[in-house]
Amino acid sequence: MLPAAGDDPRPHMLIVGCSTRAAAWSAVRGGYRPVCADQFGDLDLHAVAEVIPVTNYPESLPDDLQHVQADWWMYTGAMENHPGVLRLLETMTQLGRLFGTPSASLAVLRDPWFVQQIAKEAGLPAIECRTTHPTDAGASRWLLKPRMSGGGIGIRWANANDHDNKGNTVYWQPFVSGPVGSAVFRVHDDTIELLGITRQQSGLRETGCMEPFGYVGNIGPWPLNPRDLEGLLSAGRALQRTVSLRGVWGIDFVLTEAGPCLLEINPRYTASMELLEWAYQIPCLATEFQSPQITVNPQRQFGKRILYARQRTLAPDFSCGIPRGSTWSPPFFADLPHPGSVIEAGQPLCTVFATGHSADEVERKLQRRIQRVSGWFQQL
Repeated sequence: MLPAAGDDPRPHMLIVGCSTRAAAWSAVRGGYRPVCADQFGDLDLHAVAEVIPVTNYPESLPDDLQHVQADWWMYTGAMENHPGVLRLLETMTQLGRLFGTPSASLAVLRDPWFVQQIAKEAGLPAIECRTTHPTDAGASRWLLKPRMSGGGIGIRWANANDHDNKGNTVYWQPFVSGPVGSAVFRVHDDTIELLGITRQQSGLRETGCMEPFGYVGNIGPWPLNPRDLEGLLSAGRALQRTVSLRGVWGIDFVLTEAGPCLLEINPRYTASMELLEWAYQIPCLATEFQSPQITVNPQRQFGKRILYARQRTLAPDFSCGIPRGSTWSPPFFADLPHPGSVIEAGQPLCTVFATGHSADEVERKLQRRIQRVSGWFQQL
């Protein structure tokens, strides 16, 4: 059993996922007491949440959580790729009510053909999907995408030798040029809100990311024109009419002259949500609606950037750098590994944050902080 909460009246929110730090802070802002089980168990996670040791993420989660009791539970990325584990957690009544989308809805939500069907229903441009290699090369460039992925991992440019699709594990899609965005939604009592938009960043080599389309961060809020905002909200409503979406979730899209082209649905708390919480001063996990006027620009922009190990790396002692400030202000950095941890090439090192009066100012600050923080890690 969890230790007694003493005089703490907050309900317990259990959070599971690859990295739960951002969602844990969101839970605090929403009035919950977070209890977390994730892949890393980072140093600063212990400062905000009760951390449950995980034996073999994610397969061991049902066993690891046998003696945990909570009022609510939720999952973050990329647990949507492990519906079998989520189904087992859904049967564990001591974990409380699920704050999010049930596992039974995940198969259709992660289907790229379904995503494009939703785009058409919303009056948005749709992107072709194929299960076989495109025969007409033409002038188009194609991407090869895994059916089960997260954070852009495994997406790459297709080539003429990509003909094997055993088990229907990949699909082909033409590359669509334009800035990539992340839209954040919330559903409560069957009412849907579009909480805000951020601009997504991927494949930036200065972060150490070796994946050509690997996720490295967001900057926002990103103001879109009313037509594109309405198009995204229409897509959200079409999803809600078709699938049992609950809690908070997101849609990634490419912004084109014809409107947003939907890329994928993230049926859980997303990495961009904490930026919108800071910008609009609203808790995404609150049960009451406090939606901002997202068509009005806030006075400040917020950004985050994930740093990755270029080679085997040793983590320094970040004990003195654990954020202890306001829950409504971004830290200098977060997702801090334990002192002496060995981080393999391609794995995340930490996340840096910045805020400013414009997206360009935030970008400049992030680049400076990347250079500064990278020097604190020792390459092996």
